[in-house]
Amino acid sequence: MGKHMRAGWKMTLWNPFLITILFIYQFAWGFFLYRFVQQIVVPLMHRFPSGDLPAPVRALFLAESRFRLLKTDMADTYLLALGVMLLVRMALSPLIHAGLYACIHQTYTDRKRSFMQGVKQFGGPFALVYAVQTLLAAAPLVWFVGRARAGLLEGEAVERVLLELVPYAAVYLLYGALLKLVAMRLQFGIVAGVGARSAIAGALRGLAPAALLGTCILACAAAAAAAGWAVSLAFAGAAAVLLHQAYPLVKVLFRLWLIGAQHDHWMARTGSLR
Repeated sequence: MGKHMRAGWKMTLWNPFLITILFIYQFAWGFFLYRFVQQIVVPLMHRFPSGDLPAPVRALFLAESRFRLLKTDMADTYLLALGVMLLVRMALSPLIHAGLYACIHQTYTDRKRSFMQGVKQFGGPFALVYAVQTLLAAAPLVWFVGRARAGLLEGEAVERVLLELVPYAAVYLLYGALLKLVAMRLQFGIVAGVGARSAIAGALRGLAPAALLGTCILACAAAAAAAGWAVSLAFAGAAAVLLHQAYPLVKVLFRLWLIGAQHDHWMARTGSLR
């Protein structure tokens, strides 16, 4: 386990190009969400009645807001913009991952060339895997929505409905993590060119130790986040600002570390050659 973690960390430090690409990609998406919330959500929150107003005033505000959202086209433009950006992200994500995984698997010193070749050669198969993964991840949500809707229609309290769904939500999170791990290992097989049947077999082989490996790295990421949060609370000021600004880069490092370690484990399990 430690061997794969060290190999993944070494791969991360040797790939500043991948760190830059992934950081820019995540920064662009985060900046869009920030501007979206700043320009749309924040002004709406400013209109919310203050706590010192009587309850009927707040109830009237909520009733008016519900009417304007459900009976008018006020939110259509905002929902369309958000939907378009989500589609753009869903289209770019498999291409970014195709170039990323190709760079990790290949031994070329020209990372830019490896990345572009990976996008061109593996973009289609990665998009197919991403689409199947998204559908499988979204399928249980239909049951969640149906169960919550049925409970609310029967007059159950919102808190009770949410509490009943907590165990299922925990199982769903584990299901989503396992699905993501299988997709990652399947994509390793794609960039290795081992064929569809061998790629599926390699994705399913050694899932338990791969899950343990991923859990160890995620625990390190959680510990780093908790330490940064504690330091920012203890030393409010310039240190907290610097930690906040560096956190997106730290997330990228941990993400690449996870992929690199999983790739090294996959290579050791399958016996594939670089």
